[in-house]
Amino acid sequence: MVTETVPQPNRGDEIPSCITNIIEGLLKPPNPPESQTSDPKLLYHYTNADGLKGIIEQGTLHASSTFLLNDTSEIAYGCSVLREVLKESARAFETDKHLCELIGCALSYLGLRTHPNEETEILGDRIRPTHYQVLDGQGDPYALSEPRPTSEVYVACFCEQDNLLSQWRAYGQAGGYALGFTLTGDGARLRVKSPEYICRLVKVSYSRDEQKERLGTILERLRSVVAKQASDIQGLVGSEWERFTAFLAILLQELLLREIAGFKNPAFDSEREWRFIAHLPSMTGLLRGWPRDVVEFKTARGMIVPYIKLFPSSTNEKLPIASVRLGPSLDLLRAKTPLELFFRSYGYGDAQISGSEIPVLLG
Repeated sequence: MVTETVPQPNRGDEIPSCITNIIEGLLKPPNPPESQTSDPKLLYHYTNADGLKGIIEQGTLHASSTFLLNDTSEIAYGCSVLREVLKESARAFETDKHLCELIGCALSYLGLRTHPNEETEILGDRIRPTHYQVLDGQGDPYALSEPRPTSEVYVACFCEQDNLLSQWRAYGQAGGYALGFTLTGDGARLRVKSPEYICRLVKVSYSRDEQKERLGTILERLRSVVAKQASDIQGLVGSEWERFTAFLAILLQELLLREIAGFKNPAFDSEREWRFIAHLPSMTGLLRGWPRDVVEFKTARGMIVPYIKLFPSSTNEKLPIASVRLGPSLDLLRAKTPLELFFRSYGYGDAQISGSEIPVLLG
């Protein structure tokens, strides 16, 4: 597992020690979940014919921005869990103005609190969100009206099963495919062009109680590390306090969003989904600048969608594709031979090809 550290800025400004200590305390990873092991897992990525062709020909897989997943309500659902956690934890935080300030900023970035006159049920009037542009001394602190991440988190989705009717209905109208990838929880089988990105494979959580516990752990870690630096924080005033608040709020927003990216409503439990999550640590972007040659754009559902490409872990390797299953709308006898030829042409001749036995017609 990759351990994150506080990056050194390219420019000459120093980071106060209290900020560095808090950041390191927040970034210190807990015991990794069961999913983050080096043991390989065979997981399946559902796609259509155009998607399959692009993956094989380009030798890359796309990971889309968390705010533009197929189900656009997923981040909103995760934020609703966060609201619940905050309401239950209000008494533990509301007496500390510093914690309220940090949490308020993070909420504004997630679109949960966006206007100074807006009524809130979370931590009362002690929350005062601050826009991340205070880092550059500009921007309206109450300008946000939509969820707007300040960190870059991208996701590629997989399932434990390669023959799910719900997935065939989504991707198989004109011919769907389930590509089997051999992946490891530490993210070692795939990589992003920039080494600054951190990758991991996580099992999606469908348990609201587990989701609340994981978000609560982050907030409790924040409370603990801020308390240890209380004496130094007291000495920050004016622009120093604003800069400190902005840095920590952006980091908190990133930590929360990285957890939320692995949450789904319990109603979708049958999907048994896993997600390959790649993110550029916000402190790296803020202090060293955001890599501009990594993020690309495509169109989907009438929108411009930012995404990043996932490459094989080594430049002389192929994507770890072990199998492909054709959806029930395809005639296996007709489709298998050209598919075998296509796979052999691009070095994937060992992939096992099969069809779906589900007796259903899609289209």
